[in-house]
Amino acid sequence: MYAVSVNSFLAPNGIINGGFTGIATILNRLFSLPIGTAVFIMNIPLFFLAYKKLGKSSKEKAKKEEVENCRVTLEERKADLQEKKGELDEIVAETRQDEEKLREKAKKLEQHIEPRLLAAFKRIRKNARNGLAVVYIQRDACGGCFNKIPPQRQLDIKLRKKIIVCEYCGRIMIDQELAGVNE
Repeated sequence: MYAVSVNSFLAPNGIINGGFTGIATILNRLFSLPIGTAVFIMNIPLFFLAYKKLGKSSKEKAKKEEVENCRVTLEERKADLQEKKGELDEIVAETRQDEEKLREKAKKLEQHIEPRLLAAFKRIRKNARNGLAVVYIQRDACGGCFNKIPPQRQLDIKLRKKIIVCEYCGRIMIDQELAGVNE
């Protein structure tokens, strides 16, 4: 719109604007150089200087700030990691003793269990995703695979007359009372 006003109104009537447009109008009168071309040529060094002055320095500053922020964040994360590793090592050390006691207790108890039942238990435990071979019924479903257990099977489990295995996941099922859980 500005270009149309310059070319149709200002330049033909000899009205000179300020700035590069005014200089371009004078050059048009003296050398018949098109006003748009003159303005473009005069703006090239201005753009170059602005880019050289502002472009590189602001980009460099932004990148340096970003790198410094990343370094600070990295150092904080490393410190947090070291702290968490220390906490984890403490927890592992505490639980290692408990684990050893439980393993010894399990070995003693294994001597009182029939070998075929113990082998079945170990096979089930090995094949289970979360390592649970014995699960209790939760909300009328298997505690391992969460498939619905028919009421008759639930009654058989509560009577504790035989070992009942989930027909979906193969885990041994017990009632909540035996597991020591209250619903």
